[in-house]
Amino acid sequence: MSIAPNGDNRTEGGAYVQDEIFLSKYFRWLVGARVDKFSGLSVDYAERIGACAIIRSLRAVTDFDYELQMAQMNKQMKPNLETVFLTANPKLFFTASRLIKEVASYGKRLPELVPEMVMNRLRKKLGVPAPGGSQPGPPKPQEKAAAAAAVAKRSGGK
Repeated sequence: MSIAPNGDNRTEGGAYVQDEIFLSKYFRWLVGARVDKFSGLSVDYAERIGACAIIRSLRAVTDFDYELQMAQMNKQMKPNLETVFLTANPKLFFTASRLIKEVASYGKRLPELVPEMVMNRLRKKLGVPAPGGSQPGPPKPQEKAAAAAAVAKRSGGK
């Protein structure tokens, strides 16, 4: 499994937490996963690493419309590459990166939606002190466990 944010992402606002070292630490619990960064089309990257599928996340119907168009275009370019859609936990379907960024910009926490390790990193990228005025430090063991649980919860695990 490769976790690979696109460094060329022209559709998002640029404050995304796409640092390879951070992602490597965050996903180290996921055995067999590697963190990589690419630029260009995801289908070209998938072909380069020998992937047979691209996994995409869906929250709401609006996501589906965009993702289906993308999947069809990808299929046109690379007929042997499949796209697999996973739906988000219903409790999290309303979450959007722009909302998380806005809340983080005011120094607020969202422990039910975003692991503290991720929120601290986002606050740091936005130049916002952590609640209480101190700058975020390295993640604590319980934050790492919470991050792993949050990822499992989002993917439908227990």
